[in-house]
Amino acid sequence: NNKPYIIYNLLTSNNLDILAFSEAWHESSTSPSLLSSIPPNYTFLDVSRPPTNPLSHKHSCYGGLCLIHKKNLTSSFNSSLKYDSFECLFSTFKFSSSNLNIILIYRSPGCSKSNFIDDFYNLIEHVFSLSIPFFIVGDFNLHFNEPKDFYVSKFINILNIFNLTQHISTPTHTSGNTIDFLISSSLTKIHNLSTNKFYYSDHHIINFKYFLNC
Repeated sequence: NNKPYIIYNLLTSNNLDILAFSEAWHESSTSPSLLSSIPPNYTFLDVSRPPTNPLSHKHSCYGGLCLIHKKNLTSSFNSSLKYDSFECLFSTFKFSSSNLNIILIYRSPGCSKSNFIDDFYNLIEHVFSLSIPFFIVGDFNLHFNEPKDFYVSKFINILNIFNLTQHISTPTHTSGNTIDFLISSSLTKIHNLSTNKFYYSDHHIINFKYFLNC
């Protein structure tokens, strides 16, 4: 019940420009719990979790995505990109002389890893076709700390094909596994990267800075 306050306080006490998180568990953009998480000088983009349908398993692959940012940042949301094996919030931030794409992902552990590998490859192809600096962040529910795993090795192969870097090498979950990723190309430099335990979640918080050339 206190999660909206925790998110609100996380944004304001750290003066964050952008906060991205998965498993928001909200079913619409007007959800009271979501709206009460947003400080006055912030706004948000989101992908809401479809209402639970007991006759369909599809809702189990969705947890809800949210990207909260300061109102002085101009953003847009590409709602046409949808995949069966993971949730995707594809956002573009527009600045005076450059743009930045931030792609937030949630892959439920119950969704097909095989389909995910195919869908993720297609997403990366699309991202590269835009020729815009980007970050891909989120909860992938793949153990990056187990590179010999069949699907993890396939995932790493995709990163290598496109010359991408997954920057997180420490545990991001209380299980001791690295399942939350920060991915970028050589065009997108990150600074002051840290991974910190978060008392209110079984996931850790990933913090980093990105300096715009504008």
